[in-house]
Amino acid sequence: MSLAQSCISESRLHICTSISASTRIMNISLEVATHEAGHLVVGLRLGLQEQGVVFRPIKPGEGAQAVFTQGNPKNSLVRCFAGLLAVLSLLPDSIKPHLRRAYNHSIIFTPDHPHYNELTVDERNHLSGASLDMELARMYSSQMQPNAAESVKRRLCEAEQEARALVLECRSLISMVAEDIVAWGTDPDTDSTPMALYPPERAKEIIRQGDRAAIFRGSHRSGVGRPGSGFCPLILW
Repeated sequence: MSLAQSCISESRLHICTSISASTRIMNISLEVATHEAGHLVVGLRLGLQEQGVVFRPIKPGEGAQAVFTQGNPKNSLVRCFAGLLAVLSLLPDSIKPHLRRAYNHSIIFTPDHPHYNELTVDERNHLSGASLDMELARMYSSQMQPNAAESVKRRLCEAEQEARALVLECRSLISMVAEDIVAWGTDPDTDSTPMALYPPERAKEIIRQGDRAAIFRGSHRSGVGRPGSGFCPLILW
């Protein structure tokens, strides 16, 4: 399946090319890796077909794209919010304080948002890396079965709350996958093709190991699976 037939999320990427013209090391920021890991891990949690994270380091400023095959619109909608929410949860200091306050309330900006007038138009449009995610969220929301009693805003808000809960449950797994993306980017053999792909199999293996460890811990104490425990059992096959 081509990238044009897949669904993508986008975030900023800072890349340094070195070694030789045919072999590059990508200095992927932890912020970018966390954003994409949020999409990837939550997508797997929802049973979506994740294809990995594509990096396009040929031209400066090109982004990272967590690629997946669209499932049902509701799950695809929830996945849209996971990137920015993962950064908000794991790297809050990377977000400007006034934006962090607004995001803590909601990342959906409508005139009734309590911080709406504190933000510029650009800030409300999520130019910090999640603008495409929000465009896709609105598209998926419109694809859901219409319900006269349910507005687009309500669907978006409900999906955001589900995404927040999933990011909290899978917080430690998202962190481990993000760190692995950064490490993968420094491998000189990583970028042997024009589009370097962080394979989803690496994330799945990290998740398997994390789940096994959580199950083991659960046999010695209660509370496994509660929000924030880091235990996020996934069906990967």
